Amino acid sequence: MLRSIFILCRSIELAAETAYRRISNETKVDAQKAFWLEISQDEKRHAIYWEQLIELEEKESIQNPFDNPQRIMSELSAMKSIIDEMIDSENLNSAFSDLILWAFRIEFYMLHPAFAILYHFLRTDTGDISPEEDYQNHIEKFAQVVKKHLKDKPELALVGETLSSMWERNREVASQFAQIKTLRGLIPICASCKQVRNDQGYWERIEDYVGRHSETKFSHSICPECAEKLYPGIS
Repeated sequence: MLRSIFILCRSIELAAETAYRRISNETKVDAQKAFWLEISQDEKRHAIYWEQLIELEEKESIQNPFDNPQRIMSELSAMKSIIDEMIDSENLNSAFSDLILWAFRIEFYMLHPAFAILYHFLRTDTGDISPEEDYQNHIEKFAQVVKKHLKDKPELALVGETLSSMWERNREVASQFAQIKTLRGLIPICASCKQVRNDQGYWERIEDYVGRHSETKFSHSICPECAEKLYPGIS
């Protein structure tokens, strides 16, 4: 199921990449042509990320972060259908402002929390290579082009700011989700020294492990029983 989700995510990114590249090819204004080309290249990089995960999943098992992957698959499939319909019906000769609004609609659907969760949760599987930050910059590019070339369209600037805020919130949710999943699962701990085996197979102090997977901080003290053993006679 996880591989199917990766494949679907890649197809969504590629659909957006193709649409933006077509707009770039049809656009006559150099600055706008360059913008659409850059946006399409962003989507192509994101698609390559999913390709890497597909290849990785074929070689080894990747932990599925979703409790109900079938529901995620269903939601992403519905999103793909909507985006495909939008792409098929779009007039590439529309005004720049109309094309930006159309692109904002596509980006809105692609802000599904599943993307942020997978970007964040699978960082360790991909060596911390993730489009998480890159996607934030991707959305900011829309906001910048609106401010520069569409100053008479304040409503578009508002939409861009809203999308940026949504992605920041998705990243926060993804981080919290990963922490909960990690700490809710089984943690391999040594029965003797109480060290924990991390995802790479190395043993480390439980304080370090929990500290890296959550915002929990440890303060050290001595319980009464240990105090009596270590410092007998001292109350």
